[in-house]
Amino acid sequence: MVLMRKEHASKGLIVVQAAHEDAKKRGLGRGKGGTGEFPCPACEIGTVHYSVASVNGHIHAGCTTEGCIRFME
Repeated sequence: MVLMRKEHASKGLIVVQAAHEDAKKRGLGRGKGGTGEFPCPACEIGTVHYSVASVNGHIHAGCTTEGCIRFME
């Protein structure tokens, strides 16, 4: 069980990093909010949809695959 948690956490970090990189490419961040999507690098099946808050640049994201990654900062 511990291995699954570590694996899930490391996949989660990959998705968080990918979301930040995609948002940066689109020019999204503090002062300019918006949305984006990209293929999920964690499950390699679904699509990660995210939104960036203009007020603080925080990202809320989730994969379309049930049980995959979701996060908010």
